[in-house]
Amino acid sequence: RLAIGVEPPDFTVVFIPDTQFMVMNNGYSGAWLDQWIAQADWVVDKQHELNIAAVVHVGDVVEEAHRSWEWDNFFQGWDKIEATGIPWSIVPGNHDLTSMAQPFASNRWDDYNKFIAPAFQRNLHLQSSFPQGKYENSVVFFEAAGLEFMVVGIELGPTQQSLDWASEQLHRHPGRRAIVNNHFVVWGAERGIDVVGWAKRHRNIFMIQQGHDCAREWNRVIYNDWGEPIQEILTDYQCSGDAFLRYYTFRVSEGRVDAFTFSPSQNRFETDFNSQWHFDFNFGDLPARTDPAARNRYRRAAGVGGGGGGGG
Repeated sequence: RLAIGVEPPDFTVVFIPDTQFMVMNNGYSGAWLDQWIAQADWVVDKQHELNIAAVVHVGDVVEEAHRSWEWDNFFQGWDKIEATGIPWSIVPGNHDLTSMAQPFASNRWDDYNKFIAPAFQRNLHLQSSFPQGKYENSVVFFEAAGLEFMVVGIELGPTQQSLDWASEQLHRHPGRRAIVNNHFVVWGAERGIDVVGWAKRHRNIFMIQQGHDCAREWNRVIYNDWGEPIQEILTDYQCSGDAFLRYYTFRVSEGRVDAFTFSPSQNRFETDFNSQWHFDFNFGDLPARTDPAARNRYRRAAGVGGGGGGGG
């Protein structure tokens, strides 16, 4: 906690969307490896200026998970980010599957784990992963401005066991504000998987971040079972060749979070309403998870902005 009378500093969380085309380095969709290296260099260069507290990769790290040279290209950039000591999270996307033809096979993350495991094993901010010794699901802690956060990384099309594990992590740390990192929340909906519905049952979740979709970006507010807002956000610029990333600057003294979309390789911001906006944020103590008064407020407001079950 900060000392009484000390003005809390602003801080930033950076989200890196699908890097798959950039690490192929063949110009597909206008993407090249130097764009990914520029993103990584930007994180390193801005670490102190923006007070970067965490870096989150939303999945589709590579185009074909078995290609070791794509992982080598990825780590040309990621090793730079890792060397800063900034807490980080990565989740697998559909292109990180061992076989996209068998997306729910028991060995579906074998290639992902083969290449990503050494980085996670060095990750000093990793608190837990599931299954044990594998990294398709993970929890990473970070702290900023006297506040405690956790990034809950959930595999694409999670099993019920994975969601139960994630629930346990959230229940163990009710005072940590939580970001859910999942490549695409509606993946597996036909199998009864409902990541958004699951998230609404956890009071400390304030953001769901995903990628995957060449729609590029959108954001909406959904509400948890206490009637409190969760920011559901999609960010993915892989198909446009301009190598944008997304970052959020938390303005503690102003009670809000500002969203920015920036391309390091082009040195420009995107400023339309889906790219640059802000939302209010509660920097005070989190209410108890089972606060009956809050539940009553939610019941009285039933039907107001409940949101749907997934992304578009």
